[in-house]
Amino acid sequence: MNLDYVETFLTIYRHGSISKASEHLYISQSSVSNRLMKLENQLDTELIIREKGTQHIILTTAGEQFLPIAEEMIALRSESENLKNSSIKETINIASVDAVNNYTFLPLYKEVLNQSSYDLSLNTFHSKEIHGFIENRTADIGYVYSTYKYPHIISKPIFRELMYLICHRDSPYFENISILELPAEEEVYLNWNDQYEIWHNLHLSNANNAHVKVNTGSMLINYINNLTRWAIAPMSVINQFISDDRIVFYSLKETPPPIICYELTNQYPTPNQINKIKKFKTLVEKYILTDETICAFEEWMYEDMNI
Repeated sequence: MNLDYVETFLTIYRHGSISKASEHLYISQSSVSNRLMKLENQLDTELIIREKGTQHIILTTAGEQFLPIAEEMIALRSESENLKNSSIKETINIASVDAVNNYTFLPLYKEVLNQSSYDLSLNTFHSKEIHGFIENRTADIGYVYSTYKYPHIISKPIFRELMYLICHRDSPYFENISILELPAEEEVYLNWNDQYEIWHNLHLSNANNAHVKVNTGSMLINYINNLTRWAIAPMSVINQFISDDRIVFYSLKETPPPIICYELTNQYPTPNQINKIKKFKTLVEKYILTDETICAFEEWMYEDMNI
C-alpha cells in the first residue's frame, strides 16, 4: 500500500476538505482526489462520502475504521525514518503555542539542551493544529491554551498565568485602571483563548475596534511602541518585554481570567515515545514549581476564572 496515499487520506480528514488538503500538501486538488481514489481502490471500499454542496468531508463507516490504522501506519513510517537517521541522543518532538515555546518554556528548553542526553525538536503552531499532530503521534507532546475533543488525546492542565495590561512607560495608563478607561481603538489584540475572548467581549464589546490584531504573543512588542497603545498578556511574555525599559505592566480593575496551559499526549503512544514523554513531563513538573511567573495548576483554579 502506498503510504503517500494514506498520508493524503489523513490530511483530508485533518483539514476537513480536499481543497485544504491540497493547499497543505502543495499539490493540485485533482492529485489529492486521484490519490484518494487509488487508496480506495486498493482497499476496495469508499472512505469518504462525496456529496455536492458539502463543505466538510464525512467519513464512511469503513473510513472511520481505517482512520486509526492509517494513523498507525504513518506513525510507524515516521519511527522508521527516525531510526534510520538516529544518533546516540533521542529527540523529543514538542508542538506548542508561540507564547509557551518562545517565552514560558524558553529557560526550560535551554536547561534541557545543556544538561540532558536528548535533543529537542521545537515546533510552533496554533492549538487546533497541535491537537492534530498529537492525535496522529507525529509530535510527542503538546502545550496549548485551548482544548478540543479528539478521540485519543489526553489533555491535562499543568499551569496557569495571570494576565496584565502592558503599555509604554510614558502612557497615560496606571495601576488598577479600568479596562473601560482604555481606548479600544489603541488596543493591540490577541485572542489568547475562548475564556479570554468572552471576558474581552463582555467589557469591550468585541475586538473589531482594535488598532491591530495579531495571532502570536511574540508579535505584541512590535505594536506597543507609542504612548497610547496597549495590550494584555501573561506574565511570562511580559517578563521578556520589560527588559526594554520603555515597557511597563499594570493590573487591571476588571481582572482578566488567568490563562491555563494544557499538556497534550496521545492515549496510545508508540513504544519509542513512552519513555521520553515520561522523562520530559517530569522535567516540566519540576520547572513549573521553580518558575515564579507561573503557578502549578490545581482544581480550584477552574472556579477562579473571573469572566
